[in-house]
Amino acid sequence: MSKRKILCPKCKHRQYNQVECESCGIIFERYKVYKKKQQEKEQSLANTETSSPSRSRTFTILAASLLVAITAGTTYYFTQDQTTTNPSRQPIATEKTDLSEQVNTGPIEPDILTDTSSGEQANEVFDPKQAIANALKATVKIQTEWGTGSGFYITDSFIVTNRHVVQAKKEDFTEERKQIDNLKRLVELEKQKIRELVARRNAMAKGPGRKQLSIIIKEHKRQLAKILPELKQREQQLTEKENAIRTAATITVFMSDGTEYSGYLSEISDNYDLALISTSNTEHSKIPLPPPGSRLKQGDKVYTIGSPVGLQNTVTAGIFSSYRQHNNDPKVYLQTDAAINPGNSGGPLIDERGYVYGINTMILSNTEGIGFAIPVEEVFNDFGASIY
Repeated sequence: MSKRKILCPKCKHRQYNQVECESCGIIFERYKVYKKKQQEKEQSLANTETSSPSRSRTFTILAASLLVAITAGTTYYFTQDQTTTNPSRQPIATEKTDLSEQVNTGPIEPDILTDTSSGEQANEVFDPKQAIANALKATVKIQTEWGTGSGFYITDSFIVTNRHVVQAKKEDFTEERKQIDNLKRLVELEKQKIRELVARRNAMAKGPGRKQLSIIIKEHKRQLAKILPELKQREQQLTEKENAIRTAATITVFMSDGTEYSGYLSEISDNYDLALISTSNTEHSKIPLPPPGSRLKQGDKVYTIGSPVGLQNTVTAGIFSSYRQHNNDPKVYLQTDAAINPGNSGGPLIDERGYVYGINTMILSNTEGIGFAIPVEEVFNDFGASIY
């Protein structure tokens, strides 16, 4: 049964979303509570004035001022959506310094929300374990002819991942082709060596020396027999990868529960290592975006989720290290010490509340604990026309 459109009680915007207003951003349940409290206070003030007509005019003015303060404060509270799906469009403030710490000038969403109607402070409640469980349901493993990667549902329709997960280039396999060619030359040299050893043995008279050489030849042949099948398999796999580049790659998406779907490449970014794919699956979660203006701070706990070396539903923990930018590159990356391995590419980097801040993309060679993610707002900068 299709959902019916509803009217926002505040701005009268008509929409299907029954949780929050897509126009003014209020949370409907919070707004109902707020209006109820407002009506109760207005009624209380009216009853007070009726039952105590001798109260001074000063008290009435103070009560009215308090009501205005309550209204302003609670309205601010209800328009601050803590689970918004609208991305933060504010640019990350950075400086053109080589891998230097970047300055955060954007407003930070408060972790403590103030309920001005009661004058008490209420800590924002969140459960990291539940946040991770929700993110796992929205994270997928992506399989192509040339390897395994990760991705996650960023909207109801699209999965975001790294471009290199779903679109390889021939030069990506240059090093692998070089290794195979070198191995083939070594095999040919080994065969030539065995032929020379056999000829030398045949020219020898019977005796211990000939027997010893026969044992050496037998061992060389045994080692060669082990290498040949591996070489053949590696060359066949590389050929399949290179052929896949010239045709449409087959993309298979695996959900956290093991179900699989065919993936369809929708769009490739020209700026970042990003891509959008879609599936026919409609039963899935999506990872919420952080509140507008929210930024990670150094030392904040973060988690990566993905399929390193094919191990689906793997979670690693660490901290947010810094915003990083190379001297001559305008691109900004999120640095973390949470483990990122081959297969994590395209997976989400989330905080303890379950908000996604980045797309895991690479590690620094010959180091440990230095990984990088693309800021999630770049997904909307590059693919805004498709996913808005």
